[in-house]
Amino acid sequence: MKILLAKILYKFPSSIFPTLLSYLTFLPGIKPSRKNTILAFNTHDQSGGASKIAYQLASYSQSKFSYFLFTGIKKRNEDWIFELPKLKDNELTRVLNHHEKKGGWLDFAKLGPLQLRKNNKFKEASILHFHNLHGYYFSYALLPLLGKGKRVVWTLHDDHVLSGHCSFTMKCDRWKIGCGNCPSLEVYPSLTNDSTRELLYWKKKWINQLNPIIVSPSKWLADRVKLSYPNLTDIRVINNGIDTDIFVPGDKNLLREELNLPKDKFLVLFVAEFSTDNPFKGGEIVREVIRKSTNESICYITIGAENKTVNQHHLEFPYISDERELAKLYAACDVLFYPTNADNFPLVVLEAMSCGLTVIASAIAGIPEIIKDNNNGFLVEGYTDIADYEVKLKYVFELKTSDKIGIISENARQTVVTKFSLYDMIQNYQILYQSLL
Repeated sequence: MKILLAKILYKFPSSIFPTLLSYLTFLPGIKPSRKNTILAFNTHDQSGGASKIAYQLASYSQSKFSYFLFTGIKKRNEDWIFELPKLKDNELTRVLNHHEKKGGWLDFAKLGPLQLRKNNKFKEASILHFHNLHGYYFSYALLPLLGKGKRVVWTLHDDHVLSGHCSFTMKCDRWKIGCGNCPSLEVYPSLTNDSTRELLYWKKKWINQLNPIIVSPSKWLADRVKLSYPNLTDIRVINNGIDTDIFVPGDKNLLREELNLPKDKFLVLFVAEFSTDNPFKGGEIVREVIRKSTNESICYITIGAENKTVNQHHLEFPYISDERELAKLYAACDVLFYPTNADNFPLVVLEAMSCGLTVIASAIAGIPEIIKDNNNGFLVEGYTDIADYEVKLKYVFELKTSDKIGIISENARQTVVTKFSLYDMIQNYQILYQSLL
C-alpha cells in the first residue's frame, strides 16, 4: 500500500505539496488527559542562546510541572529530554524528500514529529512550548494539528517566523511585502531556488491557524511580529535572563593567572558560536579590527572556534558550554566587543554586563533595550562601519583606569541584576504556564 501511495504521490507536481500537507489538519486533535504536563521543543538542548533558554526553563520547572523537552538533536543526559522521532527511510519518505527538494519547501517534509500523537507524554500535555523550529527537523505543516486541544506558547529567539527562510532578516525588509526575489538565499536555513514567497505564505497560514501565544524576549521583535501577524491575539514580551550568581565580577589579576591570560594587556573579548566565522555576529568586523590594530597594549580574545594563539595580540578559545568557566573569562577581560548584525536579546551581552564588563555593541534589535549608551555600555549605530567601532574601542581604552569606566561597569552589573535575572525570567514563564493551566 505504501509503495503504491508513493508511486502516486511521486507523479504529483511539487507545487501542490504544501496543499497536500494541509489536509493533516483534518485529523482529530489529542486532548490532554492531565492538567500539568508541558512539552517544550527546540532544535538542540545545548549550544546557542535558544538552547540555553529552553534547557534552563525546562530544568527549573521540573519541581512545579511535569515538564519535558523534545529536541531535533539531543546531547544532554537528563531523563526529561528526548530526541524527536524521525520518519523511517522508505519509499514514502523518499517521495516526500523529493518534493521538498524539488519545490524548495525547506523542511516541510520533516514529518517525524507527527509520531508524537502516539506518545503518552504528548497525550498528557496541556501546554506545548515551541522555541526554535528551524534546523531541518520539524515541518510547519504539523503546527495546526499538534496544537489541537492544547494551549500553545511560542518563544521567538530570532526572525524566522517573519521571513520565507532566513533565521535573521538583518537589513532586509522584504518580509514586510511577503518575501520573494530573495537577495540572501545563502543565509541559514539556505535555499537553492527562490521559493521564499510561497514558504512565507504557508508558514503564515499554519501559524495563524495555530494562533499561539507569542512570547518575544524583546519589544523590538514583538512589534515586528504584530506587523506581520495582525490576526494573532496574544503577543507579549518576557525578557531573557541570566544567572547573576554565576556571572559575577571577579579579581582580574587572579583570574588571568588562572586562565593563563596576559596580565599587562587590555583584553577585548568577542564571543560567538563559530567565533569570527559567524556571519550573523559581526565576525568579519572583528577580524578586520584585529588585523588593523596597532596598539601593542591590546590583546583580542575570541571564543567559539579552535583553541590556539593566533599571535601575541589574538588568542582564540573553543566554545565554552560551562557557564562558570565562561563567567571567569568574562570577568578576566576589560571589554566585550560585540558588533553583531543579527540578534534579538542576546545572552552574551547580559552575561558580560553581569560580570561588570564594559560592552561595545551594535545598536540593533533588542540591544538598545539593554544598553543605554554612555551609561551602562556603548552602542554603535550602523553596524557595518568599522571606523565607528574603532573609535569606541579607542575611547574605552583611553578611559580604562578612569572613574567613569568604573561607574559604567557598576551600572552594567546593576542593570542585569535588577531587570534581567534568570529568576525573573523563569518566574514570568511559570506565571504564564499557571494561567493557562
